Amino acid sequence: MMEMMRGGGGGGEKAKAFPCPQCPLSFDMEEEAQTHAQCCHLVTVHECRLCCQIYPDGGALQAHLIEHTFEGRLSILVDSVYLI
Repeated sequence: MMEMMRGGGGGGEKAKAFPCPQCPLSFDMEEEAQTHAQCCHLVTVHECRLCCQIYPDGGALQAHLIEHTFEGRLSILVDSVYLI
């Protein structure tokens, strides 16, 4: 969906209106930029509801929750937070 600049010869590409804030790509439509961000830059982190520490994966959070059981504070409440 690349548009060419009109006039002036040369036939350069028109600047795209929706750049990705996290990489050099840019898009013609906002919807394309949002889809790209969700597919390519979405990071899932896992938060412990007991102490609010954040872990990069579920296994690290589970290991952390075991530490809470040894403290006598068993909890099965776990949150996943999605960041772009």
